[in-house]
Amino acid sequence: MMYSRWKDWDGKALDSPPLFYEVDEQAVDFLERVNDEVVVAARRIMALRPDVDLSQVIPNYEWDIACYGKDIGDPTNLMTTMRTNSGYAGITHPMVEPELGRYAPDFRHRFLSEDVPFGLVVLRGVAEIAGNVCRGFRPISVVGATVQTRLGFQWPSYRAITLQRRYPHLDQASGCHDRRR
Repeated sequence: MMYSRWKDWDGKALDSPPLFYEVDEQAVDFLERVNDEVVVAARRIMALRPDVDLSQVIPNYEWDIACYGKDIGDPTNLMTTMRTNSGYAGITHPMVEPELGRYAPDFRHRFLSEDVPFGLVVLRGVAEIAGNVCRGFRPISVVGATVQTRLGFQWPSYRAITLQRRYPHLDQASGCHDRRR
């Protein structure tokens, strides 16, 4: 959601922080594609390992309805549930105040410095190990490049994503060593 909002930012400070959940179609499309791949990966893992219960991994829309149903003004789709959820009301993008009363995005906020490299990248790696192609995750590379350029630091590499290719003796679903091979 931060990438969608700030990808074309001109660098000028704003008068007020924008609302975080005032999402656009691009942000929702990215969320839905990534979430679809996570749900597919969870189903594949459960098929490979019936003892693993990942049944609570459900589409974002269903989760929002289940968790916030009474707080959602318009349950038409994911975008409207996010925009009209009273539980999200007033939540703004993480910002810094470079000058009094002016706001700029905080590209060092944990949403970008932690949630992407230690959340989305890990989910992508698990999904790929489970056999997903992971087309929905491709914008993560764009987000990573943008953040790295603005912040001047490197995220952890995507090596974990290629774990299966480099270590074929690992069990695909669990990542555990298979001694039979």
